[in-house]
Amino acid sequence: MQDKFNFINEIFRFVGTAKATDKEIVFKDRVIILFKAFLLVFAFSFLINLLFRNNSHSISESLVCLNNNKLAIILLLLLTPLHEEVMFRLFLTKFHAKYFIVSFSFILSFFAKILAEDLLYHNNLLCGILWDYSYYIIFAAFFYIILTAFKKSINKLEQTWNRYFVVFFYISSILFMLIHFNAEFYANYGILGIIKLLPIFMVGFFSGFIRINIGFSYSVFFHIIINTPSTFLIVLGNVL
Repeated sequence: MQDKFNFINEIFRFVGTAKATDKEIVFKDRVIILFKAFLLVFAFSFLINLLFRNNSHSISESLVCLNNNKLAIILLLLLTPLHEEVMFRLFLTKFHAKYFIVSFSFILSFFAKILAEDLLYHNNLLCGILWDYSYYIIFAAFFYIILTAFKKSINKLEQTWNRYFVVFFYISSILFMLIHFNAEFYANYGILGIIKLLPIFMVGFFSGFIRINIGFSYSVFFHIIINTPSTFLIVLGNVL
């Protein structure tokens, strides 16, 4: 009979290996993992926010200005979790060329959109965030086609990816944190604002832990849970 899954023990084991557990994880354990990971992130975020106030998040502020609750819910509880999990967690498995190409295409699309920002068309008829996602998809499709053409070469990365997977795992979590460090955030907090972003690193870490141990759909769901409190506050603020 397999040993039962112990959340704390598995976290400590995972920190140094980024490998899936060999323990059986039943549905009850999966719910507990989501719940405990959320509590840890929430508690840590609360402590960090005691040190740094006037939270600044570009997506949240845009949604507040929109005063559109339905759009806020769609963006924060659907598009953002799905987009960021595909970008940073889909490929967190033993090397899978298709997953790698999809995730890397979206990573490249994120930076391509930033570099081409001044050249891209926008208008006031569509929310700025929706324009962003439209361009992410367009750029990602472009990079996907290019990378797929080099799939044989990409397959040669398998040995390196699997051998140094723990390194790539933490690079993914760090990138996930850094994409939230925008110019407005830097203006408010300076370089020390990185400390305030540590809860986001934790979200990336636990999302990766969940993706590797119980599956991609659970990491998306965890991201939705993480975004739910801020979404509720935005909707409540719009109502009031």
